[in-house]
Amino acid sequence: MSASPVDKLRRIAQHWLACRRTDHAEVALREILSAEPQDLFALTQLSGLLTDQNETQEAEELARAAIRGYPDHAAGYGALARAAQRRNDHAVAISAATNAVRIQPNSFYLGLLSSVFYSARRISEARGAAAECLRLEPTDLNALAISALTSLALRDFAQAEGCARVLLQHGPVEGFCLTMAATVFREIGLRAEGMRLLRTLVEHEPNNPRAHEAIALACWNRGDIATARKHFREALRIDPRMERVRQILRLHSKTRAQDMPEGWVYTRYIDRYDAQGRRTRTIIEERRRPPTE
Repeated sequence: MSASPVDKLRRIAQHWLACRRTDHAEVALREILSAEPQDLFALTQLSGLLTDQNETQEAEELARAAIRGYPDHAAGYGALARAAQRRNDHAVAISAATNAVRIQPNSFYLGLLSSVFYSARRISEARGAAAECLRLEPTDLNALAISALTSLALRDFAQAEGCARVLLQHGPVEGFCLTMAATVFREIGLRAEGMRLLRTLVEHEPNNPRAHEAIALACWNRGDIATARKHFREALRIDPRMERVRQILRLHSKTRAQDMPEGWVYTRYIDRYDAQGRRTRTIIEERRRPPTE
């Protein structure tokens, strides 16, 4: 029995998704939806692609269509949680991720729940969800990352470093693992090791715009503005849709709150260390002031 046209398109979309050719995958997914508007695979996968492209309104509409058509399936709620998380609608993201876990309590959706809790700065709940996820799947990369980030927030630097090193064991050349470990190492004072990991990431994935963005942000934070701008420009060349990178490139090298895009916060950290090496951090935040009349 020959496969239907939709089945063939689904296999094509899966192939392009596996190859990370999101442009081709999007075309195939839209063709599926033209033929079958309630296809769960196409609705949720296209929602995820659009979320990654910051097109969250359409992504959320597709996710809600999946929920209406398949209210007892976790995939629609997972897609909605990701789209809502991207646009910082924490209430919707947490509700959707909780429903996904209720329907299908596996490591994937528990990892998603821990991520949306962390985005909402509900640290203890994020850590609990990540721990439950790791109980089911000890190598889940998202849960390890959330465990590292929540440990940083709780100033448990030994636990944060431990999670970062486990990430590197499981994904020594994986972009996500390198970026997360680099973030942790820089935060706990191992800045040289963090920068080395980011350079490794760019070497392994020279056409990954997120890799160039990550090392550019690190260079910007340490005051190496020239190198930061070089990597920001490369990220934008690879993916011209990275509006956040475009906004950063408009900033002056000595950033002031008034130079920043509307809604951004300029944060300065002042670290002091006592004789035992314990850190005390002072955080100074400045927001763009409204124009004076």
